[in-house]
Amino acid sequence: MSTALLNKLGHRSRIKKLAGFAVYGLWATVVAPADLAAAAECDRMRGLEAFERCAMCHSLQPGDQRMGPTLTNLRGRVAGSLQGFTFSSALRSSGIAWDEQTLDRFLSDPQNTVPGTTMPFRGVKEPTDRAALICYLLAP
Repeated sequence: MSTALLNKLGHRSRIKKLAGFAVYGLWATVVAPADLAAAAECDRMRGLEAFERCAMCHSLQPGDQRMGPTLTNLRGRVAGSLQGFTFSSALRSSGIAWDEQTLDRFLSDPQNTVPGTTMPFRGVKEPTDRAALICYLLAP
């Protein structure tokens, strides 16, 4: 099908998404996992889409505590230290300071990364989705 015809049918965004997924699939096989956040940096929309899973419990607004703490100003924050939210003792004693690597580990499998955490989330299993989410959360 020609691009002009697809545009008329309203499939332009679907084409862009498919092209993006194809590129991310290639990056996932070529780029080391630690570099995935840098590779996803240009795709904030994908990070926003990944954050939709988090938005039920977390906000990006300062002081907006929900079932989970606000995720604003997350870079460098020590896990369990945000005032105004009651964290599990496991998270408070974890010693984690949030950055690309610690978020990648935690978001891949929260319960195994911090046994005893009360976060009822199984994790973001797709590395490129996780990288885009991390980039989105840590962007200035």
